[in-house]
Amino acid sequence: MLKHFVEIAHVGSLVPESKEIPERNPELLKLPEGTYSFWFYDQEQVVLDNGEVLKGKKKNYSPRFFFGKAYTLLEIMQQFPNQTVLIEYMKLHGCERAIKTVAGHWSILEG
Repeated sequence: MLKHFVEIAHVGSLVPESKEIPERNPELLKLPEGTYSFWFYDQEQVVLDNGEVLKGKKKNYSPRFFFGKAYTLLEIMQQFPNQTVLIEYMKLHGCERAIKTVAGHWSILEG
């Protein structure tokens, strides 16, 4: 049976928290305080006669959703000139935008 999950990254957690959900709808999520990012995935699960649950690989990942403010490379260079590692990484890899999350982390935005 195909199950739906959300992985939630929030302040105070070293690894994302994974929760089973009835459907992949961002508007129905109840996110913990301090959440700065989440994404969906699916996983096949089969319950054997003895009750053991077999889980397939995670698949069908959604794009990642962020809470924060997006900046272009030029804006980062002007407003955050001390973010030299971020700036050089973005230049080297041709990245145009990054987001500063509500938790203060930076993440590169694709596309």
